[in-house]
Amino acid sequence: MKTALVAGVCLVLLAGCGGAEPATTPTATPTATPTEEPTTTRAGLPDDYRVPDIADPLEPGVFLANPCSLLSVSQRAEVGLPVAEQSPGVDTCVLGTERNPARPVELQILEDSLVDLVDQCRADDTCATWTPTTVEEHPALLDTADACRLMVGLTDERTLVVNDLPESPCERAVTIAELSMEELRTGP
Repeated sequence: MKTALVAGVCLVLLAGCGGAEPATTPTATPTATPTEEPTTTRAGLPDDYRVPDIADPLEPGVFLANPCSLLSVSQRAEVGLPVAEQSPGVDTCVLGTERNPARPVELQILEDSLVDLVDQCRADDTCATWTPTTVEEHPALLDTADACRLMVGLTDERTLVVNDLPESPCERAVTIAELSMEELRTGP
């Protein structure tokens, strides 16, 4: 009897009040907002998309070779990734947990611009899962093909990339990018 009552209450709560619009789950955090409406009907990067100018460039400086230093110990704990390890031979920071090191999140600063990345995805015809967005008023692209890959334009020549596990709406990747950009603004 108790189970039937709980199930009935759940159904009533799920159905909501008559005539009301059903709630929708947001697909981006408040600071990651879509730029323009696509001009094509297919999914992915619009054919006429152009990377917006970067009004407030963030030079990576010392962080280019050591992206692990973009996040403090407390910030890594905040996003649930307390372990940070610099990949040998490449300028990539691998973030993870002690319990599950096989599912890392990668943080890096590419010596490529967003324009270069857009040109590459168009040449390879891999833009179908890319969505234009912004992070902290910087142009960004979100690729959700196999993961949450967030690419944020720092300067005309540098891009911050966060490769996170596939989740919707990629909130942790956005948070990691925002924290990294804060450190770029205030860091050494």
